[in-house]
Amino acid sequence: MTSSVFDHLLLFPDELFYKIIKESCYNNSLPEIIGDIDYYEFWPHWDATNTTRTSYIEPDLFLRFDNFDLIIEAKRWDHNQQYLTQWKNEFIAYKNEYAEEDKDVFLLAIGGINNEDEENIMIDDYGKITIIKCRWSGILETLTNILNELEQSYYVNNNNIKRIVLLTINALELHGYIKVKWFDDLVGKYNIDYYNNLVLLNNWRI
Repeated sequence: MTSSVFDHLLLFPDELFYKIIKESCYNNSLPEIIGDIDYYEFWPHWDATNTTRTSYIEPDLFLRFDNFDLIIEAKRWDHNQQYLTQWKNEFIAYKNEYAEEDKDVFLLAIGGINNEDEENIMIDDYGKITIIKCRWSGILETLTNILNELEQSYYVNNNNIKRIVLLTINALELHGYIKVKWFDDLVGKYNIDYYNNLVLLNNWRI
């Protein structure tokens, strides 16, 4: 699931990719200015020294921007799968690999969260890691909003961007995340004749 969604997200221009990530998160302190995506890797193998693991540490996705690094730990479902020990292990392993660069780093927990609050975790000898949180359903909502914006942009040829948005939405839908259209959402778009509809339904009574 991580690959099918992020393979598509990474096709966007860097600024739009980051806009989707940042707007999908709950109250967060991710930087406003990111620069370019310099590097990314799915499931890197990091040195597990001083962690609770004996072989290696494997976050789901690692991204390097000009201004900071981002570790992504993704879970299949939206609730109650993330855990503190894994976050600490990934931060320690990151420091094992990149400590000499002294770069700001954040960890993004996607799905599996117990609450929406940002967390700052201090780890002895390693420093502080900020945990940013979002849900897959939040990414879907952000993509749906962007699609609506694109469809209202009549003066720009953005069909290629719309195709990527739709492909990403489809990837989420394949994994069970579907944007529901509530009846209240339709009221502002359509002229609904409540009285005549009620009469019509009454005529069907047995």
